[in-house]
Amino acid sequence: MMIKIKPDSKERRINSSRIQEDLRVSANISRQEILDVITVSANGVVTVGGEKRTLELCGQTSAVILRNISVKPGKRYKLSFMVKAGAKTVSVTGFQRFSVLVSWPPVKEERRLFDTWENNFQRKELILTVPVGAVVNCMAIRYTLVDDGSLHLKDFVLEEHALPEADEVTIVVHRPFCRNIIYASDPVSEITGLIAAKAWVKSVTLSLVDKKNGATVYRQKYSNATGEIPFVIPAKHLAFGKYLLTAAPLDDSGRPLRKPAETEIWKLEKSPVEIIYKEDRNFYINGKPFYPVVFWEIDGVQANTPENELLPALYYLSKNGVNTIWVNGIVPPDRALFLLESAKKNHAKIIFSFFEEVAKTDSGSLVRWENGIKGMLAPAVLAHEALFGYFMSDEPLWLGVPLENLESCYRVLKEIDPYRPIWINEAPRGERTELGEFARPCDIWGADIYPVPVPNSHSELEDKGLTAVGKYTTRMRASVHGRKPVWMILQGFAWETLSKRKGTTYPDFLQSRFMAFDAIVNGANAITYYGMTFIDTLSFYDVLFDITGRLRELSGVLVLPEAPENSVKVDDANIRFSARQADGIYYVIAVNESDQARDISFKLNFEAKYINVVFENRKIECRPGIISDRFSPYDVHIYATGNLPPVVTPVLPENIELEATTPIFLKKASGQI
Repeated sequence: MMIKIKPDSKERRINSSRIQEDLRVSANISRQEILDVITVSANGVVTVGGEKRTLELCGQTSAVILRNISVKPGKRYKLSFMVKAGAKTVSVTGFQRFSVLVSWPPVKEERRLFDTWENNFQRKELILTVPVGAVVNCMAIRYTLVDDGSLHLKDFVLEEHALPEADEVTIVVHRPFCRNIIYASDPVSEITGLIAAKAWVKSVTLSLVDKKNGATVYRQKYSNATGEIPFVIPAKHLAFGKYLLTAAPLDDSGRPLRKPAETEIWKLEKSPVEIIYKEDRNFYINGKPFYPVVFWEIDGVQANTPENELLPALYYLSKNGVNTIWVNGIVPPDRALFLLESAKKNHAKIIFSFFEEVAKTDSGSLVRWENGIKGMLAPAVLAHEALFGYFMSDEPLWLGVPLENLESCYRVLKEIDPYRPIWINEAPRGERTELGEFARPCDIWGADIYPVPVPNSHSELEDKGLTAVGKYTTRMRASVHGRKPVWMILQGFAWETLSKRKGTTYPDFLQSRFMAFDAIVNGANAITYYGMTFIDTLSFYDVLFDITGRLRELSGVLVLPEAPENSVKVDDANIRFSARQADGIYYVIAVNESDQARDISFKLNFEAKYINVVFENRKIECRPGIISDRFSPYDVHIYATGNLPPVVTPVLPENIELEATTPIFLKKASGQI
């Protein structure tokens, strides 16, 4: 049974105590039927006819209102519900915006904006604090559409939600940097970090305990004078194993306060394959830098692709700069090995994705997920050099995936394979604090952002254009305090083909080039692309492969350390740049984040007679300490005082047989299949 709210309805009011007074319905719905079947239980769960049902809004003139809900002034509540868009969304992205207005007469009201999509139901939640002075049994919740379209709502739950106690102390580990694990490929002689402590904490006892035998290998009491207590723990002779690092807060009499802060420190034996990130947030494979250029799923490289399609696809991708492929699905070990061995032949890496079960809320799904992962990741799979890592969850905050699911699955994966990273991608939504919470159970963090055609509603920011890519990169870096690699997923499709609407507006070359390098200069540590399975225009692959080819050529630059501060300055705030340096050679990647052409002067704190402009077959003469250049709108220029360093992924030797074979994704885009 579906109860629909038609555009000619003024409003739908669902009322636990005064339904007959408050309900307004359209002529095609029986008044008596509605009165008999809709109830709101004491805990806020909406049921229809004794069972959970779906309510639908159609058009901006419709609304669903839950009224006269009993709450306690001054208490904190969590409101959760399931929602998805109907088939009548009006935006090119296929997203449906809606608002939730919560009111506590006579003192306050609060409006929150949300969006959803039509693919599947999402879980949304709000944390609400009932203001002092609100009347008991007065809270009302109103759902309305921001744009014309339709919306499905179900499973409303309102429950008390206590404010978590603030931590009196927290531990921040500086070294080891990656995952708090000491690796053979990145050894440390000391465990370093700091303890952040509240003002009333007078001292802290820091302990490192061997989890296997309970032995304390380090204990030291620190006084708290400034709120930040640095610590150094000798680790050169630490045995291999797992350790618990605890910080116990004490009052001025030396008595324990609340529960100590704790985190784990591991020291692992050398593995045949160690893929870790360091302080520069670049990845290193057995100590050698690697710059990932990633395609997130593509026809021809999928879990069940036959060999006659797999090898031509991998070969073509590798020849065009794509060195890492996202493959979805839990597969048997022999199939995983086949995919990995095929990737190895083509100098490529595989990221295995298994995220569907993670999003489910029943415990059985997580058990099946864990059993499937353990069955797939056999010792031979874990030992394979082409396995880069794992994709665990897509857009979990936006989709409403429980954080405890992510934390549980992260622990399982880390235990199975502590030598490879785990990736979570988030939607372009959310604030820094909540993003930071969802970034905890992962090693690679980032967001997808697809702004073409410009502007569109995929960006939640005021900026809905190309520069939203750089802004979201900055936001994702800030949410992890710059301590984890940020991989940005960029637009590899046209929204119209994805959302099944008329037209095909693909990003052109200038837009694609700008978005990739705007992400890089704002701190992205890898460029990845999504949506290739929806490409129906062959020429768009030329755009993508032009960009990925440039990224491969620049990969040796992209893993270099930042040049010393003030090596390069620019006289225009619209120009974002990143300067790198090695062996006396300087490299500058610069983008114009303006829609206006600009004449720019760079001030250089190094000597050079000429600077090469990479990919443009020109060079600029340096006046004393200055070079000048012109930037078109959203332009990109890359400067080098010498030759580019070697690429990080070896160039694939030519294979005459595969050169003569057209990969299936090109056949599909050209309409041949």
